Amino acid sequence: MHVSREIYAVAKVAEYLFVDPTSPLGRSYYRIKQTGPNAAVNYSKIISCLPCRTLSYYPNPAKDFIIFPVQAEPIIISDLMGREVCSSPSDTKRIDIRNLKNGIYLIQHGSEVYKLLVSH
Repeated sequence: MHVSREIYAVAKVAEYLFVDPTSPLGRSYYRIKQTGPNAAVNYSKIISCLPCRTLSYYPNPAKDFIIFPVQAEPIIISDLMGREVCSSPSDTKRIDIRNLKNGIYLIQHGSEVYKLLVSH
């Protein structure tokens, strides 16, 4: 996610927020194309971004499945005692959690750990 500020000749500041769900793991480059009312086209300066390492998943609380829009490493789900209850390879975008009991679980993705609430 990147927030960009551009200052225009009319002294207006515009903020843009864009999340690229298909961003590769390395550095990405972006610019904004602006088309004015008279069809004139202007481009912003090019900015570079590194992806954040936060894992995105939904829903939470979850009932049947967890969806991972972008995943680069295997996922391990464990109970609060640290016992692995579910795992997936790095190319999985959806994990079936219907066999898990209601409760709080931990999602491990690389060196990061996130909480998951299962509520059927």
